[in-house]
Amino acid sequence: MERLHAREVVLFKKNCRGEATKAELVELKELRCIKSIHSFLAYSSGNEDVLLEKYFAPIQDWKGDWHDCPAQNAIDELGEEHVRELFKEEVKYFKEHAVVIPCSVVGSEGELYHTVTYI
Repeated sequence: MERLHAREVVLFKKNCRGEATKAELVELKELRCIKSIHSFLAYSSGNEDVLLEKYFAPIQDWKGDWHDCPAQNAIDELGEEHVRELFKEEVKYFKEHAVVIPCSVVGSEGELYHTVTYI
């Protein structure tokens, strides 16, 4: 995940300078989608089908408020089938490599966050 984050930073900077190619812009959108999926998985449980249903469920609830729904943002940018494929790949990766440490960080307003370490 550290390499993905480093790549995202490089692509973000290239995008801000107007130097990113179309392929790099797609890659940046994919990396943002993957980051969103991992954030979702850190706070969710269930098998792949249940997780997929939960990830896409808010779309139905938030019609017209797309900017608040990470799945819809990714679908708008990459297409629903591509996001579903990414989701399935990332669920497998997350289950194999992620270790979630619940409530390990306290935010500035006292909220608790999980920490995810990848092995």
